[in-house]
Amino acid sequence: IKDRFLLQTGIFITLIADVFLLVLGSYYIIGIALFSVVQIIYSIRYDSKNTNRIIKKSIILFLALSTIYIFINNFILEIEFILILSFYYSICLLSSTSKAVNLYTNSPSINNKIIALAMILFLLCDMNVATYNLLHSSSLPSNFTVALKNISFVSIWLFYLPSQVLLALSGYKGSYLKKLFQK
Repeated sequence: IKDRFLLQTGIFITLIADVFLLVLGSYYIIGIALFSVVQIIYSIRYDSKNTNRIIKKSIILFLALSTIYIFINNFILEIEFILILSFYYSICLLSSTSKAVNLYTNSPSINNKIIALAMILFLLCDMNVATYNLLHSSSLPSNFTVALKNISFVSIWLFYLPSQVLLALSGYKGSYLKKLFQK
């Protein structure tokens, strides 16, 4: 029940984050913050024995990065908070993906296999999001840059949609999944 609750909560918050990023448009800070929470929830789902440790590390990391941001902004150069938040999200995503792969490695089951694959696809999606955004904000007007940006945009959806479907399926019983995938 805890596993399903964490999954459903993660999917629900993902939906809210998508509304802020895709529907409402310019609420990037809120969207990325919500996606960070989703990855923390998924880390807890994949490593539930270490829930308190995951929460503490996530808070400490966020506070450390926020402190670094304040220091850099006040004493070195002005940077946008979205860069720090994106870096934080990246660490959260890498952590949850690593925990998903470790879960499957240590306890191979169809559910854990689906979880690992879903998180790898999620990671690939966000690598393309980063590529697209870097190229979109770049002033390099070459044909290669435009082509790479277009490929990244399409790849985002090629990885994101299957990752979300697989994550949703990972909440079903293994016996149902075996029947579903053996047909």
